Amino acid sequence: MPFCSAAEPQQIPAARQVKADNQVVDSDQAALPPLAFHLTSWLSLGAALKLTLAAGDNVDVVGLVPARQRSSESLLTTTAALAITPDVGVFIAAELLHSDKTERESVTERKISTAYIVWDQIMSLPLTLQIGRQRFSDERQWLFDENLDGAALQLKLGRLESELSGSSHLNPNSDKEALDNYLLRSDFHFTSQDRLGMYLFYRNDPINEKSDRQYLGLSGETRFSGHKLWLEAASLSGDNGSRQRQGFAVDTGVTLRFGANRRWSVTLAHAVGSGDGNSSDNRDQTFRQTGLDDNEARFNGITKFKYYGVVSDPELSNLQVSTVGVGLSEKRRYSIDLVYHAYEQRVANSRFRSKVIQSPTGKERALGSELDLILGLRAGRYLSAYGTVGVFNPGAAFERGDSVLFAEVQLKLSAAPSSAPAKPATSVNEPFQRTPIRAYPPPPID
Repeated sequence: MPFCSAAEPQQIPAARQVKADNQVVDSDQAALPPLAFHLTSWLSLGAALKLTLAAGDNVDVVGLVPARQRSSESLLTTTAALAITPDVGVFIAAELLHSDKTERESVTERKISTAYIVWDQIMSLPLTLQIGRQRFSDERQWLFDENLDGAALQLKLGRLESELSGSSHLNPNSDKEALDNYLLRSDFHFTSQDRLGMYLFYRNDPINEKSDRQYLGLSGETRFSGHKLWLEAASLSGDNGSRQRQGFAVDTGVTLRFGANRRWSVTLAHAVGSGDGNSSDNRDQTFRQTGLDDNEARFNGITKFKYYGVVSDPELSNLQVSTVGVGLSEKRRYSIDLVYHAYEQRVANSRFRSKVIQSPTGKERALGSELDLILGLRAGRYLSAYGTVGVFNPGAAFERGDSVLFAEVQLKLSAAPSSAPAKPATSVNEPFQRTPIRAYPPPPID
């Protein structure tokens, strides 16, 4: 399960003789800007500006006020990397955020989002240690996508990659629960595009002894003839007050690519999270995601989006989601995805764990459907534009039948390296380009 943290991998000139698999720290361009400015042989900087406009209508169908919501955000992110030695480095990312929302005062926030030290090839062993506030993320952000304070130790032996980490939210201003997180995972990479892994993820409330979650999971992805197949599965155990947790979830799907240059794609997916049909016994069979998840990924386009629905954005809990998507992608320059979701509760319940849609009657299981349009455009090497439009149509589980509308437009301007982008690696180490902790790349010599 390829976990990520920190910044975009950079191309290292051959003169440095730095091994390709010792570059890095993050393959997600949406996470942090690349290090474009190499001021000295030991200091590099990066910067990106992101503007986001969003609007929603008829959200009062779920009891929210006002019915129409508008918001805008301006986010400036700066990054800095300090190479202490070829195997030891420091990485820092700072954010300046200004936001305006309907019937709320404008807010300006400043924070250090990432700050860690990384030590690669410890004692000449295939070990990497990363300590500090770092980004923990998996490929589909099904477990987590969060900046947490902690330490992570990674071992790589050929095609086998293992990781042990502990983390928490030490920031008192965070709106997340201050739970302790422990991860043990191992992945085997059969080829550069085929992997299968297992993990044990434990979340513990240090204050409440009767509140913890333990996930035993399986994660895999494979590509065949240009198509992509994925699987996420987990069982949940632990304590929920006086009740014992006993839930499960499965998320699987396939993206089929066809046509000239594989421009067109069709995605079929199904996800199920267990529910609890008897609240009076001592077993809670409702699956809960970790609370650190984002549920974002791409199908075949260039835009990451909420793959359970950009409007409802639900948690996979007492829920089954059937998804059909059609996409068009042109040489990574632009992409269009049209995605349909159908929602149904496993057990009729008055709770729908969605960030927007709330309060079903609890008498019917049919929650409704959603249709989303996702757009992406890369205008040169510096400017990217993304857009999402979605409509959620409530089902029989809701008393009111008004549709909920949502639209968002995002512009991103980032400094890019002056050299041409590095070609994708073709060695056995290629799949590790998205691993969470790697030695920070020393800046190139002038």
